Amino acid sequence: MTETDEETRRLREGRIAAIETTLANAHIVDPSTVAPSDVVSFGATVTLVNAETDEQVVYQIVGQEEADIKKGTISYLSPLGKALLGKSVGDMIAALPDPAQKEVTEVRYI
Repeated sequence: MTETDEETRRLREGRIAAIETTLANAHIVDPSTVAPSDVVSFGATVTLVNAETDEQVVYQIVGQEEADIKKGTISYLSPLGKALLGKSVGDMIAALPDPAQKEVTEVRYI
């Protein structure tokens, strides 16, 4: 085995160990079991309206591993996710990378 092969093997083993730790510490949250609320928390599907353009977007708050902005899911640890947690319908938020004011218009748990 060459030095490059050995380094690749070590990197893969490190990644496997990290994934195993994530899985061992994971908690499954079923959004449908969360008590109905208009407060944004983990698992919520949130509709936002840009105050300047009236553009509407919908995101679901998920864990880091599931986050994919193209699929409409954002991490609770992202700037937008952090800005949304604890907010209710009618609240205004602004978060990077788009600092435009957005209004929370709907919070659902599906």
